[in-house]
Amino acid sequence: MSTHSPHISQHESFLWSSDPLVQPVGLRAVSTISQLAAEGNPSSQLSLTTEIDIPALASALRLSLDRSTIKYLASPRLIAGCLRVLKITSELRPRPISPFSHEIDRTCFRLLVVALNICLLDRWNKLDSLLEVPGPMTHGQSAYAAVESAVPREVLCQLDVASSGGDCDWVFGWSTSAHHSNLALLLSQSDVSYLLNLLWDDRKYWLQAMISFANPALSGLMFLFSRYVAFERDSQHNPRWEIIRDRAWELTLRYTLVAEKDQLFATCDTADTYTSYNRRPMQVDAGDSRTIMSAFIKRLSFGYDVDMVSRHDLTVMLRFIPHIVDESCQDLLPELIRQTIRHGWMVTLSEEEKSIGGSKKLDQFVWLQLSALLFLVRPALVGSYSLNLTTKLKIFDVLQTEDLLDWIARIIIQLKPCNLGSRKGFLNQINAFFKGLCEGVTKGELEKHFIGYILDWLKISGHMLALGSGGYATASVSYREHYKDCLDTWVKIARIIVIQPAIERYIHIQCYSPRCSNAYPYTAARFACVEYASRAYCDNRCQSTAWRFGDTHGNPGHRDECTRVSHV
Repeated sequence: MSTHSPHISQHESFLWSSDPLVQPVGLRAVSTISQLAAEGNPSSQLSLTTEIDIPALASALRLSLDRSTIKYLASPRLIAGCLRVLKITSELRPRPISPFSHEIDRTCFRLLVVALNICLLDRWNKLDSLLEVPGPMTHGQSAYAAVESAVPREVLCQLDVASSGGDCDWVFGWSTSAHHSNLALLLSQSDVSYLLNLLWDDRKYWLQAMISFANPALSGLMFLFSRYVAFERDSQHNPRWEIIRDRAWELTLRYTLVAEKDQLFATCDTADTYTSYNRRPMQVDAGDSRTIMSAFIKRLSFGYDVDMVSRHDLTVMLRFIPHIVDESCQDLLPELIRQTIRHGWMVTLSEEEKSIGGSKKLDQFVWLQLSALLFLVRPALVGSYSLNLTTKLKIFDVLQTEDLLDWIARIIIQLKPCNLGSRKGFLNQINAFFKGLCEGVTKGELEKHFIGYILDWLKISGHMLALGSGGYATASVSYREHYKDCLDTWVKIARIIVIQPAIERYIHIQCYSPRCSNAYPYTAARFACVEYASRAYCDNRCQSTAWRFGDTHGNPGHRDECTRVSHV
């Protein structure tokens, strides 16, 4: 399912035209653009560029829809020519003007990506078999639709090759091995650098264009960027390679917000190849922040996606989202946190079902989820924001409706006694989250939002007490210490959200029966008749005993009825 409803321009709708003149026009456009890549004279380049307009680019794109013409786009010179068009048109405009605010640039970029994907599949020897489909193709079965779906599968395979130390750069023509030495460049490293910087400099409008218009399948391009980063790091030993890495990483993260489902998996795995820790705000401005937050909310609000949950794609996005919140966009934070918590529940329950007793994968997700939630309510970046009271109160409402306290309790209970470092880290994160969120909120507001959680809090604390005093706990100091730490954190939460006094009052309600055996000392007196609620008893037997042996208050008829029911 698409994550957005792209606007289709009149030229994009031309792609589906059945006009028989489209093919010759498209072939001429491919020839002109390819010629531009080989032309070194600036005046000749400019002259050729004037021949390339939006209808010509759209005609070239339409060649990708038919099996008989799609291979015309399997041309490295076409890719380089598209990049040259983007360079020339950008340089002719006064700065600062976004290339992606112009339809000709968007269409040219789309043609570049389409040609790149076709070339990649062709070099991976997958294109011919993919196109060997009997019978005519309908609109929904276009030749390029098959290419678009196949590229991410191959990208996943190539990422495995790279992680095992194999050579996957030959496909770009970068390999130094004799077996691939004669392969033409798809794009030179300098061209990749230019394209990366072009997208980076215009990343705000690039993302908006990906949302507002039919976006091309970019998993192949993101893979290309990741290999370029590796090239600059390992082969060139470029001292600026970390800057290049951070830019490629952020572009990949931005694309995860709008990628179609079949592109998302490979894109998330590509993002995972980067080892980067960001210490700066990542939004360009407030408008960019709002665009990113809205895209993330929309991405998750489509409901339960078993593949997205099982692959933990949210973990990739959570490395990005906490760093893009602008102070003026706080109105989106409650809904963003709601979707994050909901998806966190899905991942937790799914992982529990697959691996009873917890898993390393779940631990990693929980750590990232807690870190993201903490960062959202108490950002640590210089020049970031502080939550206002209105936002905090709305977030409290979200925590109630999405049962975050229950999720926290579930995580605490599942912590393993054998892992001291992990336990301390999780518990500190939980404590810091509630401290950051509740700071500056009045006791009255906190009690109003959380007073209804008292019974659940008692139930969970009782469960922790039972776990910490079981048979195994009596023989293991570390086991007892583990549940003591867990219970201490649970008590700290009650203290921070100011329900501890109410819990104490609730626990110490005394039974009014003079002959009560105090059989329920922890849960205390809880029973009362509808007509006699001013007195609390452990149960109806305690009440009837009190009426028979000393407590003579209340309506005699009602007292007699209760006595008869209790069978005392």
